[in-house]
Amino acid sequence: MAHRLIHLAIYQGGVCAEETPADLTLLWNFGPEAELRTEDETFALRRDDVVSLRPQQRYSLRTGEGPVAAVALDGAQLRACLGGRRLAIRCNSAREVSDNYAILRGLLGQVLQAWAEGGPCLEAELGKLYYELALLLANCFGVDLSGEPGTRAEQFTRYLEDHCREELSLQQISEAFHMTPQYFSRQFKAQTGQNFYRSLTAVRLRRAKQDLAETDTPLLRLALDNGFANLESFYHYFQEDTGQTPQAWRAEHRRAETAAALPVLRELVGSLHLEAPAAAPQEEVFAVDAAVRRSYHPFWWEVLHLGDAALLDNSLIAGQLRTLQEELHFRFIRIRADCRAFTAGSAYSFYSEERRLDYLMDNGLSIWLYVDFRQIPVPEQMYAYLDRLLSHFANRYSIQNVQKWRLELVYNTIFTPDKAGAFWACRQRLQAILNKYGCRDPLLCAGLTLGAPEAVESFCAALASRGETLPAQTFEAEPYLYRQTGQGPVLSRATDSSYLKNQLLTLRQNLPYFRDVVRDIYITSWNDNMRNTSGMNDACYKGANLLKTMIDCFGLVRSVTHNIALDAVYPEKTRRNILFGGNGLLSQHGIPKPSYYAYSFLCHVGEYYLARDEHSILFAGKEGNYQVLCHNCKRLNYKYYLDEQKSDLGELDQYFEDLEPLTLRYRLTGVRNGRYVVKRRMVRPGAGSVRDCLREMGAADGVYVHSHDLEYLRQVSVPQVHLQEKTVAGGVLELELTIPANSFAYLHIIYQY
Repeated sequence: MAHRLIHLAIYQGGVCAEETPADLTLLWNFGPEAELRTEDETFALRRDDVVSLRPQQRYSLRTGEGPVAAVALDGAQLRACLGGRRLAIRCNSAREVSDNYAILRGLLGQVLQAWAEGGPCLEAELGKLYYELALLLANCFGVDLSGEPGTRAEQFTRYLEDHCREELSLQQISEAFHMTPQYFSRQFKAQTGQNFYRSLTAVRLRRAKQDLAETDTPLLRLALDNGFANLESFYHYFQEDTGQTPQAWRAEHRRAETAAALPVLRELVGSLHLEAPAAAPQEEVFAVDAAVRRSYHPFWWEVLHLGDAALLDNSLIAGQLRTLQEELHFRFIRIRADCRAFTAGSAYSFYSEERRLDYLMDNGLSIWLYVDFRQIPVPEQMYAYLDRLLSHFANRYSIQNVQKWRLELVYNTIFTPDKAGAFWACRQRLQAILNKYGCRDPLLCAGLTLGAPEAVESFCAALASRGETLPAQTFEAEPYLYRQTGQGPVLSRATDSSYLKNQLLTLRQNLPYFRDVVRDIYITSWNDNMRNTSGMNDACYKGANLLKTMIDCFGLVRSVTHNIALDAVYPEKTRRNILFGGNGLLSQHGIPKPSYYAYSFLCHVGEYYLARDEHSILFAGKEGNYQVLCHNCKRLNYKYYLDEQKSDLGELDQYFEDLEPLTLRYRLTGVRNGRYVVKRRMVRPGAGSVRDCLREMGAADGVYVHSHDLEYLRQVSVPQVHLQEKTVAGGVLELELTIPANSFAYLHIIYQY
C-alpha cells in the first residue's frame, strides 16, 4: 500500500496540542471557540473556521468544548503535482471572508467522511480528494513565491522532504546545491542546527510512523519505501528513536487511533450534512412581502469614472459619453485634477477646463476631482491651481453648483509615520480650500486598494495616532490580493466569486473602525480581470457578474464605479477589431454590450427596495408596479485563472464550473388584486450579446464590416423581450422564469386595472 497523501488528527477535550508539522496542515474548528498560537500571532478560532499552517510552522492549539480536525497534506507530492511552483498556501477564515471557504469545507468534509467510512477504496478516495484539494488550494489560496527561493534552511528542508525516499547521499545533495560535501555539511548544520544524516533519518522515520499508524503495509516494503537501505537498518533507527519495535509501536498507535478518534470522527461527519438536500436551490420559492417597502441609495449610478478629462477632446468619446449619460444618468464624473500647464502667480485662462467641464455640466454631471498624492510634483502649485479653479468656476456656474463638487486625495500605500505626515499636511491644505468655498462634502480619502489589508490597517493606525476620524472612505478594487510575506510583498489573484462583497465584510470583521465610524464607502474604480482586454469583457458573463456584484454590495457601499466606461478610450492600435475585449460598457462603435444592459436594468427600477437574495433583487414603484432583476452568473473554474493572461481565450464556456440553467420562483404577497402585464427583458447568448451576434454574422477578427452592417449589429444586439399577462387574486402574485448560464433578466410588472 502506497504512502498516504492525507493525514488526519482530531484534537478535543481542552487538549493543548503543540506541533511543528512537516506538511501543509489545515485546522478546522468544530467547537464554539479554540485558541491558536503561532510564532506570528495568537487568535481565536470560531466555529467552522479553517486556517492553514505552513510546513515547519510551530503552533500551539487549545481546543474548547468541541473538536478540531487537523488535515495534513503531503508537501512533497503537493510540490510535484504543481510542477515545482513554489506556492505559499494562505487561508484563514478567522481573518477574511470568502466564498472559497465553503468549497474548501466541502472537500474537507469529504475527507472526514472517507476516513470515517474506511473500506477497501479508502486510499483511492483519499488520493482523489488530495488532488482536488491541491487544485483548490493552489488556485484559490496560493501565493506565488516562484521568484523567491527562500532561505537556505528552507531549501535544504524541502530537498530532504522531496527526496527522502531515494537513496540520498551527502555527495548527491551537495552536488544539487553546487557545493562540496564538506562545505555542504557545514552549511547544513549552520542553517538547520542539525547534522545532515540525522535530519534525513528523522524525516524518514516521521514518514514511516505515518505509514505504520495509517496503513497495513508490510514492514520490509514500508522500510524500503521510506528510504531505508534494508529492514535491519529500519529496526535499528526506529528502536533508537522510540524504544519500541515497529510492530509494537504500530499496534499501540492503531488501537489508540481507533478507540479515541473514530467515534468523534463519525459524530462530526454525521453533523456535516454532506448529502444533497431534498430540494435543489432552484426549486425554492423566494417569498416577498410587497407591502414592506424601504428607501435606498441607488449606488450604481453615483459615479462614472473617466480619468483624463482631455479624452473629451475626442469627438467619438464625447459623443458616446453623452449617449451613456442619456440612458444611465450618472450623478458624478470622476476626473483627475491636472495642473501641469498651470504656474502659480501667472495668468491662466482655464480655456481647456471650461470646454471640457461645460460639456460635462451640460450633460447633467457633477464634478468629482481626484488628486494622486504620488503625482503631485510641486504641492504648492496644485494647491494654487485648485483654489483658482474653484474660484473661476464658482463665477461661471454659480457658487451653489461648485459647492456640490467633490475632491478626493488618493494615496495607495502602506503608511509609515513619514508618509502619513506628508499625506496629512496635504490633506489639511486641500480641506482648507474646500472650506473656503463652502463645499458640501469633506475631502475624500485615500483610494486604497481593497485587497491590501496591511495598507488599510496602516491608514487606520495613522488616523488613530492623530485622533482623527473620516466617516467617508474611498477604495479602488482590483482582482488581486496584496500580501506581505517573509520574502516581501506579493500579489495573488483573487478567485472569490463574491470578492468585492467579502472584502468589505472582511474590513468590518477585522477593523472596528469600519464598523463603528465609517458611514460611507465609495468604490471609485472597480476591475474584475487582470487584463483590461479580455474576451470575458464582451460576453454575457460580464453583465451577469456586474449585476451579481451590485446585488452583493447593496447596502454596503455608496458607489461601485466601473473602471473603464467606453472601449473608445483605448489606444487606436488596440482597437483593430470591432470587439477586442475592452472593458467598456459600449463598444468602440457605440454598440451596447451586456455590461451596459446590466447598468440599464438597474437604472429602471422603482423608488422602493423590497428584498434580495443570492440571485435576485426586487423593487417597487409608486404606481403599484414592481421590478425584478435576476442573474445566473456562473463561477469561473481553475482553467480560466491559468489562461487569463492569454490574448485569445477561445471558447468561453470551457472556463465555468457548470453551465446549468437556473429556475427562479417568486411569490409576492400584499399585491393589489387585478390584471398585470409582466414584461421580461433578458440578456443571454444570442440576445443582447454583441459578441454572439457578431459571431453569428461570421465576422471573424480582421474581417472588414461595413457601416451598414454595424448598424444591423446595433439593432440585433438587444435584450430578448417577452410579454405575459397575470391576474392577481387574494393579493398574491407568483412568477417563474428559467435563466440560461451567465444570463440575466429584468422583469417589469405593470399594473393594468
